[in-house]
Amino acid sequence: MGVALDPVAAARATSTAFFFLAAVGLVLATVFAAAYHFVPWPSVFNIGGRGASEAGAATAAFAAGVFLALPLGIVQRAEIGYQET
Repeated sequence: MGVALDPVAAARATSTAFFFLAAVGLVLATVFAAAYHFVPWPSVFNIGGRGASEAGAATAAFAAGVFLALPLGIVQRAEIGYQET
């Protein structure tokens, strides 16, 4: 037995989820940016030597990817919901 799809409601839900996740990502990015300079990244990851100077930059790059993936992943989740993957 099939389920009737309401494309307007689906578009509204997808749009709402996108903007909510974008707001969450922006808040997390702001908190991360504010705390970034106060965290001793080499001691957090317990590394020394040449890698210690790059620990903060690598963490920032990873965090930026995670914060961007929050809202941008909604497209794939919507396709999974419609079983179109």
